[in-house]
Formats: sequence, structure tokens, C-alpha cells
Amino acid sequence: MNIQAEGIAIEVYHKDLDGRYSWDEAVKVSEALGKGWRLPKKYELDWMCQRKEDIGGFGAYYYWSSSEYCDNYAWYQNFFNGYQNSSYKYTNYRVRPVRDLKPDKERIDKVVSETTSTWMEEAEEYEANKKLYDRIAELEIDNLALTEGLEHIMDYWNKDRNDSAMHDALWEIINTADDLLSKHGGKS
Repeated sequence: MNIQAEGIAIEVYHKDLDGRYSWDEAVKVSEALGKGWRLPKKYELDWMCQRKEDIGGFGAYYYWSSSEYCDNYAWYQNFFNGYQNSSYKYTNYRVRPVRDLKPDKERIDKVVSETTSTWMEEAEEYEANKKLYDRIAELEIDNLALTEGLEHIMDYWNKDRNDSAMHDALWEIINTADDLLSKHGGKS
């Protein structure tokens, strides 16, 4: 079963290995499966224990982790009650190997592409906003109501940046205001 969540991306072997093993033997038999199989780390084993029903095939046994406590001790997990503890490495416990999942290159490329595209769009939107604000400042409008109205529209547009029609409408309002102020003696 493949697990990709909460920072864990592993494949869990389809069954326990037959028998019980000391910690050193557990490391060797897991690696002997080849293709990256290994004992799970302490936190991975705990995660597996919490989802043992979904993964399936676990008994109410003690399972070794690859995490060492000290030279002569390593961590194990009790799959009956979920407790973790350390034990002498010569103690025989069950083994359920795991291996790291390889990154999904297509998925990674898609995320990178979408993120880059979003950044570029936001940069373009920032430049459009800046031009609008600069143009409003250039008008030096005396009419406070018009200024407040334009600022309210700008705030609304900033909340819904995907609306290009709103962007065009703002430019139309600014150009109209500029024309009116020029014709009626306002500052421009």
C-alpha cells in the first residue's frame, strides 16, 4: 500500500515477513528484499500503527523500527496498544518493511508550472494596479467623493483580481474623470 500524506511518502510491504527477528537480522532481511526495502523509521511505524486497519495484515505484535535508541537498544512498536518503547536489539520481533516512493516527476512539473504561471500573473496584476493608482494620483482630483469612489472600486477590484472587465472599467472611469476635470476646470 502506498502512503503519501503528512510528510510521509512510503510503500508498505504487502505482508509481515515470516518469523521474528533480532534488530540486526530485521535490518538485513528487509534490505535483502532489494529495490529500496528497509525497516520503517520510528515515526513511520507509528503512523502505520495508527492506520493499521487501512493498511491491513498487521497482528497484535511488536514490530521493529530502524530507529536506534542507543548502541544496544532500538525502538519497536506494540501494534496491540500502539505504545512505542525501546528494547535490546537481540530481542525477536516482527518485521513489516517499507520503501520510499519515488517522486512523481509529471506531478512535480505540473505544480512548478502552475506556481510559476501564478507568480507571473500576480506580477502582471501588480503592475496593472500600480498604473491605476499612479494615474489616480496624477489627476490630483479635488473632488473627495470621486476620489473615495475610485478608491472603493480599486479595493473591490483588488479582492477579485481575475476580473479583467473590472480592470478595463476602472481605466474608463479614470479617463472619463480626467476628461471631465479638464473640461470643467479641474486639475489634470
